[in-house]
Amino acid sequence: MSTADTLYQKYVGKEVRDIYGTYVGSVLGVTTDTSGQLVSAGIDAGSDGFLELPKENITVEEEHLVRIPKWKIDIDTFTKDTNVVQKRLHALEELEREGEISPEEYDNIAKVYKEKDVNLKDAYSGISNALNEKAQQLDIHSKGLRRFLTTLKVQYKSGEISSEYFTTSVSSLNGMNDRLQAEKKEILGLLSTMQPDKIEEPLPIERDEIAKESDVVAPTDDEGEAKWLSRVLKLKD
Repeated sequence: MSTADTLYQKYVGKEVRDIYGTYVGSVLGVTTDTSGQLVSAGIDAGSDGFLELPKENITVEEEHLVRIPKWKIDIDTFTKDTNVVQKRLHALEELEREGEISPEEYDNIAKVYKEKDVNLKDAYSGISNALNEKAQQLDIHSKGLRRFLTTLKVQYKSGEISSEYFTTSVSSLNGMNDRLQAEKKEILGLLSTMQPDKIEEPLPIERDEIAKESDVVAPTDDEGEAKWLSRVLKLKD
């Protein structure tokens, strides 16, 4: 069996999730280079259409392909390039100070690295804006999740949904919210590492705002029930 056939056997038809556990789609096929190494994977992403993920955006966990978000690749590349340029400028300054190179040599080479440093700083603005927008989108999804949960809480309270199905839904919603918050936390953490003074943190969505078993059990007294319904309805606003 060829290497390409082996990759097909291992991955085609299997589901793909991202590094946070969110479902992406299923593998339609893989492409390889002349040595049989993975080049890309074609993904059926449902309503998002066809995705071709290059090997840079793929890792493997337990014989399943896992998608690495493009923003994570962009930040890793930016951070690595920035560190290299800064280290080279520092080394160049030391060489001049120690008399290993002439001032003219220093100026010529330093100009190249300083231009790269300026370009990286310009690139930061675009990366920062894109990542803050992504974090805001994750918050929007969390808020939509909470609104959906509010409706479920009301229907559970009114006796339209059984405890079994309600508990299952709450568990799934909590799991999804955890994934959303994990991605947002990593985005903000990486942004802080890149340039802390430019962070614009979105409004936080705390996990404890998602219903737990104790939140949805109806109170036994009238006053307690009134407070519970008031708390539930406020989540809709």
